[in-house]
Amino acid sequence: MKKLKIPARQSQRDSRWASVLLGYNTNPAYNIGNYGCLVTCFANYLGKTPIEINDTLKANQGFVNGGEFVWAKSTVLGLTEVYCSPRYDDAVSIQGLVKMKQLIDEGRPLIAEIDFNPTTIQEEMHFVLIHGYDETKEETFFAVDPWTGTEIDLSVYGGVRRTLYRFRAYDKILPFEDNYYLGIDLSNIESIKVCVQTWKDVVDGKFIKKEEYDKVVNELNELKKKQLNAEVLLTEKNTLALKLQECEKQRDIYKAEYDNATKEGGYIEQIRYLEEVKKKQADEISELTRQVNYWQTKYNSIKKSGLKFIQHAVILLCEKAGIDLSKI
Repeated sequence: MKKLKIPARQSQRDSRWASVLLGYNTNPAYNIGNYGCLVTCFANYLGKTPIEINDTLKANQGFVNGGEFVWAKSTVLGLTEVYCSPRYDDAVSIQGLVKMKQLIDEGRPLIAEIDFNPTTIQEEMHFVLIHGYDETKEETFFAVDPWTGTEIDLSVYGGVRRTLYRFRAYDKILPFEDNYYLGIDLSNIESIKVCVQTWKDVVDGKFIKKEEYDKVVNELNELKKKQLNAEVLLTEKNTLALKLQECEKQRDIYKAEYDNATKEGGYIEQIRYLEEVKKKQADEISELTRQVNYWQTKYNSIKKSGLKFIQHAVILLCEKAGIDLSKI
């Protein structure tokens, strides 16, 4: 079954507006409760109250002869008529049934004039809002009946072929009940168009494939890690360089003391002490120099590797963006 989601299901006989005069009538009998089926259909279609529809039409010359609706005034309700069927004084034609289903498939409920009591010869005019049909049964249609404010099967009035005189459709599109798939409103044509176009763009290769995007992201993450390691190595190298400078200063102090001791003919113990200190400092300076050179070489290697990662990532992104690097 296909059913449109109607914004409201109100009864014309609701006590909140049943006694309100319809249109320009002054006779209390001509109220919404007795004769307001059409304004209530429009109210249910638009999600407003019958009073709001009645007041809008009254303010825009929407009635004649007291309370007869002027169909051309549907525009003041924000609706534009897109289809009006011929009048079916006999049974509705097969073509008419097909057209009704087509309009509902487009998301358009039908303002339908029916016979309130088809068992009598004369027509007792009534209006309902047809909003769905049974796909397995050719003549089964569903409507929101303003007389009760509930959904009915038109068989309540003798069936669509016996009761229906005319139906009209308007430009306001409604969604289908529970007609969503993965969050997409399948009754919204524009929504479907966007989805189909997006899928076509994917198939045509207009978007970067996820695996290629992930590859670039992983490469960039690795690059960041290498850059971080390089910064750590640079800090360690600078710390070692400072230590080396301090050792060199201390060595110069010891050397000066040694030279003075030698020059002044100091004690043998002093000379030996200074020689041992000199040797110890020389070994320490040699080791620190070796470490500084090691870290410098390692830092330069990682920095060079990082630049290669950056170049590779830039080339890959430029290719995806259609940029010819040879022309830059």
